Amino acid sequence: MVKVRALKIRPPKIRATKMMSKTDFLLLRGLGRDQRHWGEFREMLNSKEYTGSIYALDFPGVGTEADRDSPVSIGGIVDDLEERFSALELKSKPIIVAISMGAMAALEWMKRNQEAFSGAILINTSARNLCSLAERLDLGVLKDIVRLLSVDDLNLRESFIVNRVSNLDAETRLRKQADWTAFANEIHVKKKTWIYQLLAATRFKAPLKFNQKCLFLASENDRLVNSVCSKKIAANYGVPCLMHKTAGHDLPMDDPNWLCDRITDFVKEIS
Repeated sequence: MVKVRALKIRPPKIRATKMMSKTDFLLLRGLGRDQRHWGEFREMLNSKEYTGSIYALDFPGVGTEADRDSPVSIGGIVDDLEERFSALELKSKPIIVAISMGAMAALEWMKRNQEAFSGAILINTSARNLCSLAERLDLGVLKDIVRLLSVDDLNLRESFIVNRVSNLDAETRLRKQADWTAFANEIHVKKKTWIYQLLAATRFKAPLKFNQKCLFLASENDRLVNSVCSKKIAANYGVPCLMHKTAGHDLPMDDPNWLCDRITDFVKEIS
C-alpha cells in the first residue's frame, strides 16, 4: 500500500503595514488675521488619518486676543505665544504650520527652543536680513494699507485684502470678502494693532542658523510678498522650498488640498 504524505500548506506571510502615528498641529496666522481665517483648510487637515489635535493661537490684538495690545516686535509676540502655549501642557510635540508673519513668529520661536516642535511648514514668509524691502512688500501695497487704515469701512478694507492675497476667481473672492467682513464686524481689530504688527513684521530678522526639520512653501504668483523671499530663506537653511504655480499669498485659502498634500508628505518624511 502506497503511503500518501500530507502536504503542509503554509499560510501566506502578511506584512505588517506601518501605521502613521497621530500628529498634533499648531496653526499661526499672519498680519491682522486670526484662526477663523484658516477656513476649510483646517477642516481638511482635521480629516486626515494622521491628524491628532489641532491647536491655533491668535496673536495679541486679534481674534480671541483682540482686547489686548500687540507687541511691536516678533520677539514680543513670541513671548506671549510661548506663555499661552505652555499652559496647554501638551504631551507631544506638534508640527507648526504658519503663514506670512505667523511663519516669522515660528522661526523666532524655534530659534529659542528647537525642542518645542517636531517640525514646521512655513508659508509665504520673509525676513529683513535675507530679503530686500521691495521683495518683502510692494511699496504700492504698503501705501494702500496705510490709506485703508485711515478709513472705517471694513468692507472696503477686507475687499482690498482678499483681492490682494487671493488669486481665486472673482465670484469666490466676493464670498470670501463677505466672510472676512463678517469676521471683522464680529471682532474688531484696533488700528494700532495693524500698525504695531506691521512694525513687528518689517523689523523681523530670521535666525541665520537653523536645525529644525522644516519645509518652506511659496506661491509663484504671490502679489503681496515676492516668492523669492521664501526661496532665499530656505536656501540659507539648506531645506526645500516647494512652489505653487497659481495660488496667491493666502495659499491655504486658494488651494487647501495642495497644502494638505504637502503636509501629508512632510509628516511621512519625518515619521
